[in-house]
Amino acid sequence: AAGIEPQEDIPAMAEQPYCPKHGAGEWGESRQKKFCAHVAARVSNAADTKAEHAVLHRELYELLRLALEGGIPHAQLGETLKRVKDTVDHDQLEESIADVVWLLSEEALDSAGLNVQFKTELAPVVNQIVASGAVREEILKERVSEEALQEAAVIPSAVKAKSKLQSLRTGLVFSQQKYNLLREENEGYSKLIVDLEQGSALSESNVERVQDNVQSLIAYFNLDPNRVLDIILDCYESNLGQPLYCTLIRKFSAKALRHVLGFKFQGYQSDGNRPPTSLYDLAATLCREKLITVEDIYPHLVVTDAEACAQFDRHMDDTVKAVKKMRVFTLAKDDAPPEEVEVFDAAPHARSFASGVHENQKLVFTAALINADDWASARRMLDTLAPILPASYQPIARALCAMIHRCIAPAYSAVAESLGIKGLVTAAPPTRVSAPRDTGDPV
Repeated sequence: AAGIEPQEDIPAMAEQPYCPKHGAGEWGESRQKKFCAHVAARVSNAADTKAEHAVLHRELYELLRLALEGGIPHAQLGETLKRVKDTVDHDQLEESIADVVWLLSEEALDSAGLNVQFKTELAPVVNQIVASGAVREEILKERVSEEALQEAAVIPSAVKAKSKLQSLRTGLVFSQQKYNLLREENEGYSKLIVDLEQGSALSESNVERVQDNVQSLIAYFNLDPNRVLDIILDCYESNLGQPLYCTLIRKFSAKALRHVLGFKFQGYQSDGNRPPTSLYDLAATLCREKLITVEDIYPHLVVTDAEACAQFDRHMDDTVKAVKKMRVFTLAKDDAPPEEVEVFDAAPHARSFASGVHENQKLVFTAALINADDWASARRMLDTLAPILPASYQPIARALCAMIHRCIAPAYSAVAESLGIKGLVTAAPPTRVSAPRDTGDPV
């Protein structure tokens, strides 16, 4: 025993709980006060919140276990819990009792059949716990299993409770909240289009009336809100200069807007057609107005980043081979046919893909963002597409040049006018630059 080191002092948390030391018997007022004082002292001496929970769990576990074994009269158990409730924090006590009741109820339902008395005493003990106000019945229903709640007489049937819970979960998670298209009335859509197709006539004075009309038409004619949103986006796409359409769009959920706009792009992809330039301009305008983000629309655009990078790598290999070929000189005969000169394309990876898609929609969308003066979103796209050199794509290069022109033109014109250099005063910069389709002309 000489080699055994003396043990360190046992911390306060490791002290024996009150119940095992004093055993069963009558729990009169004096013993109840001693128990509460013991619990309060151990909780106050705990090092942190985690230690407090551990102390309270252990003390309550021993107390309730003693009650299930018949060591404490049920009425005195309720009185003891009332005193404890006035001693420690109620929220902390409620959480601890709920956990302890769950553990003891699982022990009572042990399949080995060793806790028959626990099952018998479970109902009256839980009844006293709830009656004392130490824990709410709703908390027990959240924490304790349905079988244990049935044994404790908290619910009449575990089977019915499970069935009801399953029905609620199915309704919340799996039920589709879609309108029956057969219930819709075409008259509602005709009135909707008349209200929305006002274009420049839409103003601050009547936008609220149009908004109320749209909501009334959805309710009266049982219109699908997603289809109504789709029509509003179509109207906005044809009148991008009318910002009041954003007021109507904001009445719909952001999730629905993401899905409807993404479905528009996917519809063109499934048909093998290019989305119109106006659709990209619409998406860019919605980003600028903070109705959607780049992350919302990015997954709906083709092609994938991996496919774009692979095509770009092939383009770079072909470019290196072309440069090496320029160093090779051949002495051809005078009557030899001239060698065909290939037109150099700076960004073939922007439009030629094995999947049949004729353009990289992410690059086109980036150009639309720059044209819409949404530099924050455009910069995120440029950073994401940096591995394929997005500025080599002609519409993006033109849009960047136009943006720089718009930025420096006011200052440049002011300096030129002050110096009297009238010939250097340029015309007003364009507000946006249309993204031309692939013309093959160098930038």
